[in-house]
Amino acid sequence: MTHPLTSAFLKVERARKHLKELNQQIRGFVMVDPYRLTIEVDPDTGQQVVRFRTVGNRPIPLGFGLMAGDVIHNLRAALDHVVYQLAVAGGGDGEHSQFPIIEDSDDYRLKEKRLLEGVVEGQRAIIKGLQPYHVRAALNAGTHPESERDPLAINVYLMNLGRLDNIDKHRLLLPSDIMVPFRKPHFAGVTKAEGTHPADWYRVKDGAEFFRITSIELPPDGSMADVQVNTDHSFTIGFGDPEWGPIGEPNDIWSDRTKGFVTTADLAITLNTVERVVGMFNPYFEGLGPHDSPPEPNR
Repeated sequence: MTHPLTSAFLKVERARKHLKELNQQIRGFVMVDPYRLTIEVDPDTGQQVVRFRTVGNRPIPLGFGLMAGDVIHNLRAALDHVVYQLAVAGGGDGEHSQFPIIEDSDDYRLKEKRLLEGVVEGQRAIIKGLQPYHVRAALNAGTHPESERDPLAINVYLMNLGRLDNIDKHRLLLPSDIMVPFRKPHFAGVTKAEGTHPADWYRVKDGAEFFRITSIELPPDGSMADVQVNTDHSFTIGFGDPEWGPIGEPNDIWSDRTKGFVTTADLAITLNTVERVVGMFNPYFEGLGPHDSPPEPNR
């Protein structure tokens, strides 16, 4: 007898395989640095500014978007497989079953009965608690997820998963930009340099500001012409709406529910989130025997 959640866990493992392949492809693409950092003078303020300057013109392969879409679709399907099994176990036929990912409480009330037909009340309560519309109320009350393990973070990542799955159903999930997280640059030829940075994540665009030097101490015999700048960077690719940033950036997430954005780091967290959600329902299928447990994830 196959464990009812086997197919859901296998979908998660399939997503993991696609994500691993995607990361390998991205590493190959960025082995040759697609940008350099330069120190330039801001003509308006006279301050020294570290900026991106792109090297060459290598478009991001469209195939990356296909692989990201495969990750997202398998994770979304894993959730639907869970609800199907819950519905059948509860006496329904699973014909209209679907794991709801809904951003409006009124909309949820309208769709809950049809999507969760056969799912018993306790299980419905868990699913209801995972809905993205709870995020809006929490944010309005001043509550923010403190980490990816925060229960509220699950709602956020599921919301983005639902949005990106809808995008991928209708158009290619285009890779938008090469992304790098901020890491304080290293300066050679200076005694000390301090400054500010405008964001925690950056799109690698020609001329984009990375770091603004507010104070700099040169050695007695030094000059700015001798100063070099570099940083320990790690590249990733952003997928989705090019006007949005990664999860955790200050986006107006409610302005347009058709928009979403994810980095490969976000995809990894989303995968872990979905795996965690699937595991929440494992207790409802206990007692199937020692050989009928869900498959162990392949790490």
